Formats: sequence, structure tokens, C-alpha cells
Amino acid sequence: MATKPLDRPLLRHQMLLEESDRGCVLIAVAALDESMSILLRACFSNVDLVVKKAVEPLFGPSGPLSSFWTKILLCYSLGLLPNELFTDLEKVRKLRNRFAHVHEPRSFDMPAIAAVVSTLSTSLPTASCFQGARSPWGSEARKL
Repeated sequence: MATKPLDRPLLRHQMLLEESDRGCVLIAVAALDESMSILLRACFSNVDLVVKKAVEPLFGPSGPLSSFWTKILLCYSLGLLPNELFTDLEKVRKLRNRFAHVHEPRSFDMPAIAAVVSTLSTSLPTASCFQGARSPWGSEARKL
């Protein structure tokens, strides 16, 4: 049975509670990455041919919007992210790299990691995180 989209946050929350710190960071960043993809797709054409030939390739494995970093930058440059969320996403991106690209154990109890986490100013992204963000396409992109 397919999971309803509204059930996803609850399932992710449950998965995060059961994960290692490394797994928690990777799952959380995957969710943030997916959320920014949805936000960006709302700014592009929804004409089937355009989506197939132009939009989908942007998000493909070798497309310019395949990385978390480029999605952060594009969302911010389009005015879709408030400054505080942009700053936090940059910190989360760096944390993700610390967890993902090393073989040694990593934990939220490590002083360097705990210090970064303690500076995060926004909570988990919800529609309210995008309030105050400017969009050249009006309020439609912020309704996600």
C-alpha cells in the first residue's frame, strides 16, 4: 500500500528516532533536498513537454540541480528562502558532509558538531519557514 504524502513527515520522524546520528543527518538532508526540489519545480512550467524535455533533466543525476548545494543557492537567489533558513541550510549542508564523507564515527555529542547544531536558528522546515521569502511568481510557490 502506497504511503500518502501527508504520512511522510510522520514516517521520517519515526525513522530519525531509530537511526544513528549519521543516518539521522543523511535522512534529514534527503528530506530537505526533496522539499527544495518541490519548491523549485513549482517555479517552472508545468506543461508536460517542457517538464519532460527541460525541467526533469535539470534534476537528473548529472543535471545542474542534482546537488543539495545548488538547490540551496538557487532557492535563495530566487528569493524563496529567508536569510535565516539559507544560513541554516548552509550549516546543515556542511554537517552532512562531515557525516557522509568520513570513515570515523561521528556523533552529535562531538563538540565541533554540537557547536554547529547549537547555532541553528530555524526549526524543521514547514510552510511557515518560507513566510517572508520573496517570490517573483507571487505567493503560489510559498503554498507548498
